[in-house]
Amino acid sequence: MNSSTINCDKLHIEFYANSTYVFCGGIQLMSVDIQPKSYRSTAEITGSDDFLKRIDYSVHNSKTSGHCFLTIVLHIENWGEYCRHHDASLVEEFIRDLYETVRKTVKPDQYVCVLPEGLGLVFEGISEDMVLPICQRLQSSAQFVIRAGHYNDVGTRWADVLQRFLFPHAAELIYPQVGAVLSPRDGKTSRDILNRLHQRLVSKGPLQPAA
Repeated sequence: MNSSTINCDKLHIEFYANSTYVFCGGIQLMSVDIQPKSYRSTAEITGSDDFLKRIDYSVHNSKTSGHCFLTIVLHIENWGEYCRHHDASLVEEFIRDLYETVRKTVKPDQYVCVLPEGLGLVFEGISEDMVLPICQRLQSSAQFVIRAGHYNDVGTRWADVLQRFLFPHAAELIYPQVGAVLSPRDGKTSRDILNRLHQRLVSKGPLQPAA
């Protein structure tokens, strides 16, 4: 295995193809896995079973009642990289804070679920003029959670500081992105809705559904 080393007084750093090891006085202090990982696409993320079943349920209700419903994915950008460079306890804390904050923001009968890279929401009985305010409120709530919890702050532990020094571009800042689909206007089946959500998140288009 090819490697390179850096020696600085007692600090010894070994660089390999997929990982880096830091030693001090012959004792390993930390290791960093830098092997690229593949993360699921937004289409796969929003395909979680519970979320899909809830959308199917709303599609059926909409056909019966004639009322519109709104499907939203509150996606946390750079989430995969963030998870790779932060402790699991911090990741779990953020998801819990995000869910609890959004849950308090919406009505009790509105559906909210945790997805691998954010939250999924379904609002029934929604008119077109309500879409943008709802999306803006959700985005603001997520931004508040990130700021209030200091989730984008650089850690003060020496290991965090050293990792940022070695890999200044590895740990990305997280921020919310909202994708919304108003049905049946923008999608009449669950798959149509998920595909449209995927398109809007990838393109980072406007918060409100396009006309």
